[in-house]
Formats: sequence, structure tokens, C-alpha cells
Amino acid sequence: MTDKKYNVLIIDDSSFMRRVISDIINRDERLGIIDTAKDGIEALNLMLDDTNKYDIVLLDVNMPKMNGLEVLNNIERNRIKCKVIMVSVLVEEGAKETILALEAGAVDFVLKPTGQEGDGASDFEKRLINAIDGVVNYTGKRKKSLNNEKTILHNAKESKYKSNSRKLIAIACSTGGPKTLKDIIPKLPKDIEAPVVLVQHMPAGFTKSLAERLDELSEINVKEAEEGEELKKGYVYIAPGSRQLRITLDTLGRNVFSIKDEGAVGGLNPCADVMFKSIAKTSYDDITCVVLTGMGSDGKLGIEYLSEFKDIYVIAQEMSTCVVYGMPRAIIKAGMADSITGLHDMAEEIIKRVG
Repeated sequence: MTDKKYNVLIIDDSSFMRRVISDIINRDERLGIIDTAKDGIEALNLMLDDTNKYDIVLLDVNMPKMNGLEVLNNIERNRIKCKVIMVSVLVEEGAKETILALEAGAVDFVLKPTGQEGDGASDFEKRLINAIDGVVNYTGKRKKSLNNEKTILHNAKESKYKSNSRKLIAIACSTGGPKTLKDIIPKLPKDIEAPVVLVQHMPAGFTKSLAERLDELSEINVKEAEEGEELKKGYVYIAPGSRQLRITLDTLGRNVFSIKDEGAVGGLNPCADVMFKSIAKTSYDDITCVVLTGMGSDGKLGIEYLSEFKDIYVIAQEMSTCVVYGMPRAIIKAGMADSITGLHDMAEEIIKRVG
């Protein structure tokens, strides 16, 4: 672990939340100077002061005078170098604003404690520190792709379009996912020859807002998956937050979703490993697995299991285009990637695979 101290700015209109977050930051030896601001205008004045350098900004979504999204846009406009983590409440409007903030450059978000049983200060602290871990471990000095983000294909398996097969595209992503997906999903054609199933690590409510936002931007249909729903070509289905999604065969032999409220697997809910493993028992025989930016290694075990039963082709996001190079790294390090692809070529690579 580096000896560097990460300077933190906390922006929240609630004095109580500023105090709670400050206490959490003070308990982490990696984190250094703390400044606080009660609104976006005060925060921008601090960030524009050349004597202040912040590595991490914890930014409330809903604030008077200037909301979190407006602050984020000003950070971008003024080219202020920092990693922003949004702090959001679990309400519909907050979810929409959070999705837009993640598109605009925020690295991650954490939910404020709801006050309900099982969601107190200790749970909030775990969520916040986990998000900060993603920022602290962010490999900001990564080398750029030597081929300007063009696809790098391994010799292990050639990418070919197959017309006489039942195809499925299965995508996994986490930290940095919403911004990355904005660069991929709108480029997929509405007549793509496969359903697309997507697991993005998010709590309930936020996946619905993500689906609605991507649907606005795309020709292809994007929606939150529903229990018992049959998978259809030309649709992107997003796994509902805080539930586990599987694909199963119903009594008529159709591929349908099974969505259960059964708790986290490996600390993740939804979990990509669960989704990938379930595909082994479906009627799909040509699966394109896509692993995008995110912390940890979710997807690796599921794809490893799936490869024992199905013909799969694995695309991992190239390092320099990841917000957090964790999940793709696990795939590449295990030698499971058939293609290592930059963000801006990802949609093209998917289309080439399925038609």
C-alpha cells in the first residue's frame, strides 16, 4: 500500500452528514486533510483555490443553490483534477440525478443510511470505504493502449459470426459502469441478433433509472428485467438491483428470467457470477461474455463454469479505458479473454460477434 495521504473534500448541506462522514474519514489512515462545504458554491470556491488540492471529493446529490450534478459539471468545466464519489439518498429523483452524475464523470456512488433496521452508520461506513478503495486503488498512471484503443485479438479463438446458432450477449460491470455503458449500448443496433443481459452492481431503484436513461439514448430497447419474462432479440435487459438474476428454461422451453430476493453472493447483489453460471442450463449455444470496468473479480468464476458447458467468446475491456481495472484484469490474468478491446471499439466487437 502506498504511503500517500489522500486529501478529501466533503460537500453536503447536512451538518450531521458532514460530521458522520468526517468521523469515518478520520478513522482511515490513508486519508489526510479534510475540508467540508455546506453547498456547491462554497465547494467550488475551495476547489478553485490553488492552495487546495483534493484527491477525493464526496459529493451530495441533492443540495440547495447548486446540486451535485451542477457541481460535477463545474469540476469538468474548470478541469479540476479529483475523483468524485456521489453520496445519494434512495429516492427516485436522487437515483436519476446519480445516474447522470455517473455519466458525467463521477467514479462511484454510495447510499446514505436510511435509518431502517440493518442500514445504520456501520453499513454506511462499509459502503463508503469500499467506494474509496476503488479510488485509492485506481491506477491513474496506466499506459495508453499501443494501438489507439483498437481491438487486440488473442490467437486462442477467432471471432466469427455464426448464423445458425442461438446467441446471447451477457455483460458484467461495476465501478465506472454507467459512463462506460453510455459509450456502448447506444451503438448497438435495434435489430441485433441476440438478447443482451447486463449485470451492473447497483441497489434497487438505481437500475431502473439506469435502464430508463440508456433507453432514452439508444435505438435498441433497454429495460429492467422482470420475473418470468422471455428474452427477445433487440432488447437489453438490466438485472434489477438488490436481487439475483438467473436465466432458466420454462415448461415451454423458453429462456426466461428468474429474479429472486435471496441476498448477496460474494457481497454482490446482483452478482454476475450467478448470472453467467445460470446460462449453462439454457438453450443458448453461442454466448458472448463481456467484462467491463469494475472492482474485484465478479464474472470470472461464472464464465469459467459456463465455459465447461457452452461455446463462449470472452471480451475484456482494455486497461487504459477502464475506470477501475479489476474485473477485466481478473479475466485477462486467468487467460480467459479471447479479445481485449478498448471502450470505443467495444460495440463494434460485440456486433461483429453476433451480427
